[in-house]
Amino acid sequence: KRLNYRAIHSSLSQNFAEAITHYYMGFRETQKTLIQKSEKNFLGGYNFNFLNFNYTETLDAAISAVSETAGLLGKRKVLSGFHENKIHPSIHVHGKLGLDMVFAVNDETQLKNTALFSEYAEFLRQLIKQYANEMAENNVEQKAVDVLNQSDLIYVYGMSLGATDTRWWTRICTLLKDKPSLRLILHAYDAPERTLFSWEYQKFSREKRELFLSYCDFDEDKKADIANRIHIDDSNIFCELQDIVDSVENKTPKVNSDSCPMMKY
Repeated sequence: KRLNYRAIHSSLSQNFAEAITHYYMGFRETQKTLIQKSEKNFLGGYNFNFLNFNYTETLDAAISAVSETAGLLGKRKVLSGFHENKIHPSIHVHGKLGLDMVFAVNDETQLKNTALFSEYAEFLRQLIKQYANEMAENNVEQKAVDVLNQSDLIYVYGMSLGATDTRWWTRICTLLKDKPSLRLILHAYDAPERTLFSWEYQKFSREKRELFLSYCDFDEDKKADIANRIHIDDSNIFCELQDIVDSVENKTPKVNSDSCPMMKY
């Protein structure tokens, strides 16, 4: 509500487009090479889709700003041709503020006493995400699953790997098992600082992968294969958007070299 989207349209659209088209810039050379090598499996231009687990429409405003600016996402060269990159509206998996909001858990095992709702089955269903979405009758769950199934790369930003979203993590696990070219990037806002000796950061990355793999009910060989396609991003691809907020609030804009991937590597 503090932002005048019309006033910041140009800077918002440019910075957002730059972030999503250079999503790999926070990685060091080895990881970046693996991700870019995997991109060769993508045909045509990039299609940017968003599954929004937030209730606000801030992300929607950024997407709209980009889509309203012709050619901002550029084109991608594949073989001898150029293909336009495209951005698509976000899917609000848990609804929006004031509209079909889902405030619930993954399943009944996360409710301590379901007997409380013995006479209120509808209320119980409202507390479980899958059923709450079904009650909204907006088909949002299937739309989100369709987007995941068509994805060649999945980037999870701004979400913990919590049990209340178990079914989404297990779905991604299955996709990683069935699609050997698929890669997963997990944004880690709480990663330790990289120091002279990187053991602490490497331990953190391993534990982050293991946390995700705990949702994958596969044998160890399959888990090892999937682990090699999980990349931990300790940078913030949207860090330069902070300048926009600072300028709106009459603060001196700052660019943090520790969090901005364009300045790090």
